[in-house]
Amino acid sequence: GTKNKLKRFNKAINQKRKSWFLWHITLLVMIFLAFMKYMNFDVYERTKEMEHRYLEDLRKADRKFVATTSGVTYKVVTLGEVKRGPRSSRDTVVVNYKIFNVGGEMLDSTYVTKSLRTTLGKLPKGVQEVLRLIGPGGSLEVWVPSALAYSSGGCDSIGVKPNTMLFYDLKLKDVPRR
Repeated sequence: GTKNKLKRFNKAINQKRKSWFLWHITLLVMIFLAFMKYMNFDVYERTKEMEHRYLEDLRKADRKFVATTSGVTYKVVTLGEVKRGPRSSRDTVVVNYKIFNVGGEMLDSTYVTKSLRTTLGKLPKGVQEVLRLIGPGGSLEVWVPSALAYSSGGCDSIGVKPNTMLFYDLKLKDVPRR
């Protein structure tokens, strides 16, 4: 009798302790996540504003640069065969590119290795957007805001840090049709 009551009492106390502990841990995790969301949002907003000002100044200095509604700023060097250009994100494209950060440091280049052959949809959103404007043989100079490049994740394989705007020297070599 008494032993059983004592066991049930201890079990109930342990349950309440576990419940109290889990509740507090959950609360701390929620506060931490809210804080991190706030901090990242602030960084993103500051980055976005700086990129916007930079690209606006660039367009004022060189009137050949044009901005899309999404914020990608580009200059068409050559149009190429526009009628044969990529239209769908499933279209295969063969491109050559050089990627630079804002400081002018080259991060990657297919001119060093070989042309990249991939579907349009696998490229960063900003690059997809401008490649649809030209055809095979066309080339562009493109400033892609971080949100349309590699965003807050960056890209370790080519050395792109999070929230980095990139400059692309793009040449669309071919859009193979099946």
